[in-house]
Amino acid sequence: MARQPDNAGLLRTRRRYGLSVPPSFQHPVEAAAWTYGPEPQQYSQLLRRT
Repeated sequence: MARQPDNAGLLRTRRRYGLSVPPSFQHPVEAAAWTYGPEPQQYSQLLRRT
């Protein structure tokens, strides 16, 4: 009989995470800038890790 790993019975699911921002933002860059502090124009020029 083949031995199964200890976690073989665990259900694996993907999770989605997000931050709540005020509904007044018209563009995602505005909302992202608000979470970090700079103005949207400054935020849009920052280098980002991917």
